[in-house]
Amino acid sequence: MKKLILLLFGFMTVVTVWAEVPPLPSCTSCTDSVLNVFWEAPANYEKTEKDTLAFKFQYYTETAKEGIVSLGNPDMAWFEISNGTSKKQFWAGKGMALNKLENPYARYFIPVNFQKGENIIHLKARSLSNLPFQLNPIFMEGQDMEALKNKFQINSRSSDIVKWLSLLLTFVFLLLALVNFLAFKNHFFKFYILYILVVSILLLIWLDFNGQHNVLFPNSPRLYQIALVFAQQLGYCIYAAFFIHFLDLKNTDRLSFKMLRIYQGMALFMGLFNPLFSYFKEDYLFVLKYLSFLHLIPMFIIIFVLVRTLLVVKNKLKYYVLTATLLIVLFTFAELAFTMYRGGTFVRDYFGPSLAGFKGFNFLQIGLMLELIIFYFGLTHKTLDAERERAAYKAKVIEQLEENKKLEKEVKDLLEKQLEASQKDLVNQKFKREAETNLFKAQLKSIQLQMNPHYFFNSLNSINDFIYDKKPRQASEYLAKYATLMRSVLRNSESIEITLEKEIEHLKVYLDLEKMRFENSFDYEIKHTKDADFLKNKIPLMLIQPLLENAVWHGFKDINYPGKICISFEKNENGFTIKVDDNGVGLAAKRKPKKTSMGLKLLKEKLAVFNQLNEMNIDFELKNKFNEQGVLGVFDIKNKP
Repeated sequence: MKKLILLLFGFMTVVTVWAEVPPLPSCTSCTDSVLNVFWEAPANYEKTEKDTLAFKFQYYTETAKEGIVSLGNPDMAWFEISNGTSKKQFWAGKGMALNKLENPYARYFIPVNFQKGENIIHLKARSLSNLPFQLNPIFMEGQDMEALKNKFQINSRSSDIVKWLSLLLTFVFLLLALVNFLAFKNHFFKFYILYILVVSILLLIWLDFNGQHNVLFPNSPRLYQIALVFAQQLGYCIYAAFFIHFLDLKNTDRLSFKMLRIYQGMALFMGLFNPLFSYFKEDYLFVLKYLSFLHLIPMFIIIFVLVRTLLVVKNKLKYYVLTATLLIVLFTFAELAFTMYRGGTFVRDYFGPSLAGFKGFNFLQIGLMLELIIFYFGLTHKTLDAERERAAYKAKVIEQLEENKKLEKEVKDLLEKQLEASQKDLVNQKFKREAETNLFKAQLKSIQLQMNPHYFFNSLNSINDFIYDKKPRQASEYLAKYATLMRSVLRNSESIEITLEKEIEHLKVYLDLEKMRFENSFDYEIKHTKDADFLKNKIPLMLIQPLLENAVWHGFKDINYPGKICISFEKNENGFTIKVDDNGVGLAAKRKPKKTSMGLKLLKEKLAVFNQLNEMNIDFELKNKFNEQGVLGVFDIKNKP
């Protein structure tokens, strides 16, 4: 009797539990109606304000049945079907990793198989963004997943065509822009290319996200939100850079230039902060409620800049930027209007609208394509204007050159007449002085002719070393620099003087060659004033080079640390001083006693002759540095009293 009472009590408990468990809603031949609600009227779904929902359903069937369970639009969902001792678990939702799904299309529509008898369904769903979501499970009996997939593909075919055409159009304009930039060296297209790349990335993310391909983030779909928002904000930054560069606002309107720089900074901040905050805090609702006002600041900035551009900027190219921007604004408002007309969208849906719009396609894509077209025509217009200006400037230069030639001829004729008259009076007094001067010049050129072969011989040895070591690239590069230096030396070989400016250029090329020869084992620094008048002072040709040669070839020969040469040009009261400082082994160790460098020997001979010829006197001293390793060479150049 006691056992019977317990059995009846247990049966009543089970009956009570089953009575409290609602049946899983089901339907037959209802796929189209369910999908129509999913596609066309998402606002009809009742959304919950809770972060997590949990339900328990039961489904009884006399025979085994297959079909599809439609869930709704949760971020994460899990449900379990148990029948007696067998259990089957399913994972679903927008944020679920691809490797946990039954198939790539089973995020909101899950293929199931109910066994004969009672089936208990445990269902849990949650939001990862703190946004409201709906959970409205319904079992579509007899529906095949492949057939459902085909319905989605047919429904989204037109939007897919538009997406691929948009991508194709962006690649066409990218190719045209690259041809202009690389082949024709048209730098106007620089920021346009960057903007196209960002738009292309944005379209690819949309296509991958809404098309269920999941190539970029297969196991973390929530990263699409970060990628989309960041790509959009990065696009705004590059758009602002294009705006600045296209209208040359840095030079024509400094206020608009500064405002757009602020706009770029805010766009980058929001592109990083908003998606990362909502991702890690799982609270996108907070972003929408409390951080959305930040978007008003860049919006007001861009409105201010557009109005100011219309009223202040005189460049007629401004209408291209203004028209393209106006189109983007209009299509954005069209997007919002369409969204409000439909009564809301599934911001989480893959198969429904992506951000807004219809069936995975939005009006923003139309605006972007029109914007790219207008920008391209604007750049073409700017390029043609630049070519016309260049042609006009070239014609003006040619005209000015012709005028200069006429003026030079007139001045030359006048000077020749004056010179002829003066020479008659001075010929007797100058004859003796010219004879002495010519003698000194001949001696100086003789020394110079000895120095040039000595220098060229050393350089050719370096080229031979590169070829011997089978370093053709280095040999070719060295030859190119050597040719530049040789032309400079030979061009001045008939001269006895050179300006400091030219000498500094000569020294840089020479030291770069020696650095290559010695595999960057030393470095150099040249210090001088920017005073143009000072750099016009003249010194003997190849005055400093022998000291550099001595430091590189002898001073740095046996050191085990990086070599350093410092050359300085300093003004003083009576003239100027040139110092050559190295950190090599020093004079005592550089050479054996009674053996003098060929370059230094010729240098001293040159200075002796130059001091007789020129109105300046050059004192030269070469000595070891005090309390430091290395050599200091000093040229003290003074005006003769």
